[in-house]
Amino acid sequence: RTEFEWLYLNANDFTGSIADKIGSLKILSELFLNGNDFTGTIPNGLFQLSSLQTLSLDSNMFSGTLSSRLGLLKSLTTLNLFGNLFSGSVPSEIGALSSLEKLYLHDNALFGSIPSQI
Repeated sequence: RTEFEWLYLNANDFTGSIADKIGSLKILSELFLNGNDFTGTIPNGLFQLSSLQTLSLDSNMFSGTLSSRLGLLKSLTTLNLFGNLFSGSVPSEIGALSSLEKLYLHDNALFGSIPSQI
């Protein structure tokens, strides 16, 4: 069984959704899937990646609302979700990400306020 610490699949022409099995990559610290044509929502399996420090899903076609489960990614320092089709409000649970240094949410259809803890 292979364990990845970094996974860079950015700037390709990948399509479809991301499988929940992504959550089995337990030691993954950097995930770059940006610049593709992924669709659907962020898979629930991704929220099991407790070691994840950088998550770049920007410049795809992800849609739906942002899950409150983003708050489970306590090790995140960088969260790139810009340039997608996300809608709704920013979940308050993002404010619990005490290690977060960079948050990019622009170019979506989000509304409301940013959690005050950020």
